Amino acid sequence: MALGMDPRFDLSRAYWLVAGIAGVNPNEASIGSAAWAEWVVDGDLGFEIDAREIPAGWPTGFIPLGKALPYEQPVDPNIGGPVYHLDPGLVAWAYDLTRNVKLEDTEAMRNARALYIGYSAAQLPPAVLRGDDVCGSTRHSGNLFNKHLSAWTAYWTAGKGRFVMTAIEDTGIAQSLTFLANAGRVDVAAHGSADGKQLSDAIPRTQRRRAHHRSETRRVPSPNARVSRQPIGLAAWS
Repeated sequence: MALGMDPRFDLSRAYWLVAGIAGVNPNEASIGSAAWAEWVVDGDLGFEIDAREIPAGWPTGFIPLGKALPYEQPVDPNIGGPVYHLDPGLVAWAYDLTRNVKLEDTEAMRNARALYIGYSAAQLPPAVLRGDDVCGSTRHSGNLFNKHLSAWTAYWTAGKGRFVMTAIEDTGIAQSLTFLANAGRVDVAAHGSADGKQLSDAIPRTQRRRAHHRSETRRVPSPNARVSRQPIGLAAWS
């Protein structure tokens, strides 16, 4: 925001690159993989009931803002910031350019993959794929949280998105760029929609980009944990 509002710069046609790391959903990809995301979903914005008090029959205690039930329809188009839809054409273009890139696969990574018994995607060598982000400041682990984040992604994207990676700052960056667009400081395209509903005030016109980097050696969590050693990413926006 500080850079975007600085009058010394004209960033109306600038490209924005943001480096970061991502957690990986073991149902969709393996340690060290890189994903190009078309959808970026806020995983923190909502109501939450303590897990010990969730009503019987509820799949989760997490509820969209303004709703009374998990994943309650219709999706509220007036809640700003829960999802940003990036340019699908640019995402497809970037994926096509990089889909055959061979990513690093070390012995340590192979040993880590072996812990994910029952997760066929997590057993595969790292690869470049297409998959969407759920962002938040809370770190989750376990199969039930995986199911929730998959359902949460489907809810906000009308079933078009696929939960593959987690991150922290991506929705905040998208929101900042939206504010800067409202101030006439950056250029964005029209907003995304699902079933005719507005999903966000504006979306970055340029694709989100996730690029591979060398993986660091660290202790890997239990086989049921969602967060694992993961790729560093680049997000590109205009």
